[in-house]
Amino acid sequence: MTTSTGHGTLRRVAAGLAVISAFVHAAMLHQHVDRFAVVLLVLALTCFGCAVMLWRSAGPGEWTAMAMLNVVMLTTHVLWPAVQPAMDHTSHLHYQSGSLTLMHAALALAVVETLLAVAGLFGALLGEQREITGKDAASPGRVYR
Repeated sequence: MTTSTGHGTLRRVAAGLAVISAFVHAAMLHQHVDRFAVVLLVLALTCFGCAVMLWRSAGPGEWTAMAMLNVVMLTTHVLWPAVQPAMDHTSHLHYQSGSLTLMHAALALAVVETLLAVAGLFGALLGEQREITGKDAASPGRVYR
């Protein structure tokens, strides 16, 4: 699939944001020596993997993977305060140690990345439709009277 300049720019911006997300999660690592550090490490590596994937190619599968990962991350961030009281005292340190600002940054990045992934997915699907039909899917085509 050939990508237009706009689509290429979109995927590179999304890949750049995924790298930033990886660094945000990695920045929180030094504040945790508990099992939550393992979760942060996995999240950082996942974000970095997604960035590499998008940098190389941006078909529907890559955009779907990015959207799904970010929806899972958003859900986790939204549900975290609800499950936090049931966790042990180490999770309370997460909110008291100053990493809340980094958590907000990760949440904001996940929202933006989700929106970019949805836009990229629509762009990729429209591009595939153009390749299959040989015409622009957005135009209604020729009307005969």
